Amino acid sequence: MGCYLKFDVWLLLGCLISSTTAIGGEVRIHEILASNGATLSDEDGDFEDWIELHNPGPASVDLAGWGISDDPSSPFKWTFPEGIQVGAGEYLLVWASGKDRPQALPWAHTNFRLSSAGEPLSLTRPDGTLEDSVPPVALPRDVSYGRSIEDESVWVYFDEPTPGSANTTTAWLGVLDPPGFSHGGGFHEEPFGLALSVPETGPSADGAVVYWIDHMGGGGGMVYDDPIPIEARTMVPSSGFLEDTGGHPDGPFHGTALGLGYRVPMPGPVAVLPEGDFTLEARFRTTNTGRNILMGNFGDGSNALNLELHTDNRVRVYVQHSGVGTLDMNRPAGAVNTRDGEWHHLAAVRSGAQVRLYLNGTEVGTAGNFPGTAYTLDGGAYYIGRDSRSGSTEFNGEIEDARLWNRALSEAEIASHVGGGGQGGSAGLVAEYSYPEEAEPVYLSEIKTNAPSQGWRLPDGPQFMGTVVRARVERDGYLPSPVATRTFWVDPEGASRYSLPVLSMAIDPDDFFSDDRGIYVFGNSSNGNYNQRGDEWERPVHIEYYHDDGSPGFAQN
Repeated sequence: MGCYLKFDVWLLLGCLISSTTAIGGEVRIHEILASNGATLSDEDGDFEDWIELHNPGPASVDLAGWGISDDPSSPFKWTFPEGIQVGAGEYLLVWASGKDRPQALPWAHTNFRLSSAGEPLSLTRPDGTLEDSVPPVALPRDVSYGRSIEDESVWVYFDEPTPGSANTTTAWLGVLDPPGFSHGGGFHEEPFGLALSVPETGPSADGAVVYWIDHMGGGGGMVYDDPIPIEARTMVPSSGFLEDTGGHPDGPFHGTALGLGYRVPMPGPVAVLPEGDFTLEARFRTTNTGRNILMGNFGDGSNALNLELHTDNRVRVYVQHSGVGTLDMNRPAGAVNTRDGEWHHLAAVRSGAQVRLYLNGTEVGTAGNFPGTAYTLDGGAYYIGRDSRSGSTEFNGEIEDARLWNRALSEAEIASHVGGGGQGGSAGLVAEYSYPEEAEPVYLSEIKTNAPSQGWRLPDGPQFMGTVVRARVERDGYLPSPVATRTFWVDPEGASRYSLPVLSMAIDPDDFFSDDRGIYVFGNSSNGNYNQRGDEWERPVHIEYYHDDGSPGFAQN
């Protein structure tokens, strides 16, 4: 569906009729904008498209009876009324709205529109002489076509239009055509390599393809070189799930931590860890500077075993029993920034009556006189990414290789675990929780979209997900091509995985989920962002629709 230019006239500089007015002076079409999204609004507040005229001569030109048209067979499709002049060296704006207000100065309107896909444009003198013309040119949204300030015989493109003034902004030689995709979007039964290509002809042929995966584009893209692997993907929330993978009671409990912040099965050996020597350890990465619980159980408040990151870049182990007392070792991390988004390792080790705390293999604290005691943790569950208390502070980041041992690991063993893996085998290992390699933590699944007073439930387990590839062609001196978007799902069942049509929407996550401007969340608005109305709450999105048999329906920005 074509977009249309809407024409009106705006005399930006005010018409001062001097004693020197040329009837036959030169007037040129100087700049046009065929899809005005946000450049300039008319007197109605509408962002109408426009044509700019320029008088380069030394005298004013009276435009009464001049014709402007998008139809070569009808050069006087719209004519200038009496009283409109363009001063010497000045610019006159003609809105393209179809509102037909020739007398409504300074906001006169023509009676026709131009398609943004490109239509011829002509300016004709009252005697029928063609004064100037512009051939059909397709123009993207808010990109104008005008004369170069260096050589006005050369037409160029501007992504910063200049209505009513000289074309002093950056000039581009053209707008590139979008890249090609080797595979259509939709469902595929087998993984494949996606090839991207530039058009074989035109200026795009000498360009490079830049692409993004699961991103709206605009910066930080990768230059295409080799086919992009498109594979089956599983999304897991960054908090909420753990899958028992067996190995107990005869051996250690093994769990696949598909997320954080939920209770996980606690085998007997874990419950009685505080009776003797033990080791708690986990690898983590986060940028959250608040309190973050790596693992824990707080029971009814009398029994506790927690490993934590605390505020002010501190690390902590907390052991409590009403019959023995409380060990709360809370130590500074020193020169290590535990919140820098990089992987770190924290371990708490009790050997006899001493408890030591290690960060990245280096001891950062020790405490004595806390012997083992005959008590067990409460509740039948241990927690990864929080503890058992209602409202517990949840970990904000990623946890890997969370392990509980019923022996004191040596310093050498602790050091070897810092980067994952390491010494020690499985002797004394009573439970471990790790992310599966094929799972991808996706934090958007944790965002609450309803009102703060309402409950929220995370997705029930891993979620099947697709891959969004967005690409455009870039070349020095040219405006990049429009972004081409495809969404791919890989599953052995192909399109039969779902019995209903599938809709894919590619949108900037902040447009959906940010508190300030997200339209899918309650956010900062008093009655919810999702209840807001008006142009300021509209968001750009790419939509792809696939029928229930997997065949493409439509794709549209």
